[in-house]
Amino acid sequence: MIYFTIIPLNYVGFTDQLMQFSAYYKLGLSLGYKYYHTPFVSTRSSKSIDSSFLENILGKIDKIASKIPPLRERYSWMRRAYDFDVYDFLGFNQGFNSDDIFSLKKELQVIDVVIGDDTLLLNDIDSFGKLQKYIIDYIESKIKLDFQNVLVEFKLEGKRYKLFALIHSTIHDFQDSLSLREIFCRKSKKPYEGSLFLDKKLKILLHVRQGDTTVIKTPWQTYIPMHSLKKMKEYKEVEDIEHIDTKNIFYPPDYLNFIKGLISYFDDDAYSILTFSDGYHRAFMRLEKNIDTFNFNHAQIKSLKKIKSIYTKVHFKEIQNVNNNKCFIGESSKHLSQLIRSTLDADIVITSSQQRMLPKLIESYRDSESKSIVIILYKDRKPDYKDITSMSDSQFIYTDLYRPNYEYIFQRLMYLNLMNPNRKIKELTSVS
Repeated sequence: MIYFTIIPLNYVGFTDQLMQFSAYYKLGLSLGYKYYHTPFVSTRSSKSIDSSFLENILGKIDKIASKIPPLRERYSWMRRAYDFDVYDFLGFNQGFNSDDIFSLKKELQVIDVVIGDDTLLLNDIDSFGKLQKYIIDYIESKIKLDFQNVLVEFKLEGKRYKLFALIHSTIHDFQDSLSLREIFCRKSKKPYEGSLFLDKKLKILLHVRQGDTTVIKTPWQTYIPMHSLKKMKEYKEVEDIEHIDTKNIFYPPDYLNFIKGLISYFDDDAYSILTFSDGYHRAFMRLEKNIDTFNFNHAQIKSLKKIKSIYTKVHFKEIQNVNNNKCFIGESSKHLSQLIRSTLDADIVITSSQQRMLPKLIESYRDSESKSIVIILYKDRKPDYKDITSMSDSQFIYTDLYRPNYEYIFQRLMYLNLMNPNRKIKELTSVS
């Protein structure tokens, strides 16, 4: 018997891990292998922001446990003591019934299949059939005759865009009709009871990511980009924001302008908005930790510390004043659970090409009952989400922030039956 399991990268967020699950789950089933669930753990998404000491300890255990299947299988209980286990909240790890194949001990051979975009390039793989053949041939070359059972461990290495796009373009939905949304509903029993949205309104969720993707404006009118994917030594203070590539940087006013344009077509009592944002705490933490990288004088450092406490309040003031809008700003376990629940409950989710967390979550939890739409704002350059889904055109609406077409958005709402007599809209006019 050949089983397969999925070992996601342990340093990425949980929606990145869910994307790895979606692709490799489809791939493994397509090969005729039986799925064995290895508990998922996300260090980044299952912690409070100040738990750096605990994160460091668990990170070291992660590295050891990931190399020893039985230990990896049985050490997950340690995560229960963590501030928030996102997979426990989702019911993800409890949602699979797997054979206890580790009881087979000597009869089980573990084979690592580490693949990514480079695998396709180096092996001239340009079709799904060739990908399947490559994996089958590789596994057959590794199987030892004295083992009756094999566990294939799929792991990602390097970039994944072409690999995942190839899988999703061939297999749109899980072949066994698996529904992660159903698993979540079973875990939560009444997942949307006590919704944060106002009752009987069009439910709009706005996600404004800032912390590790933003640009900080200093009191002396200079700018510091704080993108987390860069090393701190690469950051430079600039005098003119034009010196920073801002095509993938969105500020609160960008979201504000769009949401105000959107709701201007509705009567005031037709909608309910929830705005979630991580705020700027993470950006200032990163800046303070690496303050010596910059040549700031004592007065400048003092003024940066002074604006830290009011920066979020100042920059989110106008969004907080939007009609029928509740704001949840800052990183915490409670906000994360509220964000997940509200995202899966929303009729419209508005995000941007600056981040892909919610599109990945929504695609992972898409099923036949899902009718929400995702509006992805971009600036001039339309993003490509083929590595997330092959169904993006039916659920995702890519909207140029500089040229939003609200009429098209409302046509999509009506097509998906998200509009009803209780949700009055004003006469539609095309906006260009």
